Amino acid sequence: MEHKYQNLYNNPRLLYKYYSLSKEYAVEYKMGSQVNYLFTPNIPKMDMEKNNKVVDKWRLIVFKGLLFYSSPAFFNDPFDSALPSVPEVTPTIDERKSIIEELKQIHKVKKEDIDRLLICDDFDTSFMMVLNKMGISDEIQDEIFKTQKKIGKRYKEEIATVCFSEINNSDLMWAHYANSYSGFCVAYDFTKILDPDFRRGIGKVIYSDKRPNEREFSNNYDYTKAVLATKAPCWEYEKEWRSVQYVAYKLYSKKIYPIFDVKDCITSVYLGCNMPLNYQEEIICHYKNSSVKVYNMVLDEDEFKYKFVQCN
Repeated sequence: MEHKYQNLYNNPRLLYKYYSLSKEYAVEYKMGSQVNYLFTPNIPKMDMEKNNKVVDKWRLIVFKGLLFYSSPAFFNDPFDSALPSVPEVTPTIDERKSIIEELKQIHKVKKEDIDRLLICDDFDTSFMMVLNKMGISDEIQDEIFKTQKKIGKRYKEEIATVCFSEINNSDLMWAHYANSYSGFCVAYDFTKILDPDFRRGIGKVIYSDKRPNEREFSNNYDYTKAVLATKAPCWEYEKEWRSVQYVAYKLYSKKIYPIFDVKDCITSVYLGCNMPLNYQEEIICHYKNSSVKVYNMVLDEDEFKYKFVQCN
């Protein structure tokens, strides 16, 4: 199986992404005078609202120009990114004993918990259970995990992905990803990003009847790359490009996915024909005196076609 990869650095072009007006949210927090956001989809919104300000994810995308990565676990294709789990690096017995000794310095550890940590298969989960059982504060738990990271104990990683398309006029993608034409589509010109590694990291998806076979690759890196960039021909209409990141799995704060500020890369926004009028007006007003063009989708009266008409 031959794999010919194209990346955005060597093949610059506009890319599009379809969005729905979903109920997903991000958490706003401040570092000094700077406002930042966290995307933690595994934590219920009502739990985060108790102590944090939450903002609709779609608003941050279209108004702030934020680009959110998420897990392939949420994809609608069971074959997509179906790689054996990213290898979990678990501590050796000697390393576990060392961790337990460090833990004893801050809290008494029961024998049953020591035994659990020494023999468990999933060290991350067991370690978290022991820390919670001991009543150790969230802040200290984070510090304990950071210490382990510093000495090279990377226990688990997760893949995070963001997907784009070469086209903005796919009926199926407007129906699926923009929630029955009620969402929007954003055009990005990533050549405006100075970091060449970011553009090299966006690759074109290959469509094939055959799944990548590990035996055909000389190393695990190329095999993993092929799995993440290969899909069945039935998805070819998406004309997909994707970017992949590896995200540290934090012990207490759970999964925190990458967010990039790409507002300077937005060239235009296309509004679905079924988007509520108040949201259309809000987006049009936001870009009224901007170089970003906003388009309404207008349905043809005679044919099953539509066109985009600039409205700002």
